[in-house]
Amino acid sequence: MKVSRKFLQFHMLLLSQRNILSVFVWSVFVQETQANGVLVRSRRANMFLLEELLQGNLERECFEELCNYEEAREYFEDKEKTMAFWTVYYDGDQCKSNPCLNGGNCTDRVGGFYCLCTPPYSGPLCMSMIASIQITMTMTLPFFSWPNL
Repeated sequence: MKVSRKFLQFHMLLLSQRNILSVFVWSVFVQETQANGVLVRSRRANMFLLEELLQGNLERECFEELCNYEEAREYFEDKEKTMAFWTVYYDGDQCKSNPCLNGGNCTDRVGGFYCLCTPPYSGPLCMSMIASIQITMTMTLPFFSWPNL
């Protein structure tokens, strides 16, 4: 880094005449060519061709910017893969905290989740137990006889 000769002479003069501490301030600015080397932007998919001819870029479309469902659908080109991505991207992964109890499997949905419970559990969080007792009832009609009046 270059420091001008006048700058150094001025500070040396101050040091010798007043016996004070001088702090050298270095410039935070760089040459234009160096700055442009750092700030280069990557070429976009639609630079020379129509954007529809090239496959989408998920990082550019949905992480650098906000994307909508259609942009995600164009990238994945598959409904199931798009929904798996979109449910997490749109409102976060509700299954991340593993809310299903007793070995239940969590499925993330937009705006919520669904627990697929293992037997004998049921309920929204798989915490209710289903009674698995079989009750056999035999029904017999009592024999009625009308009294003789």
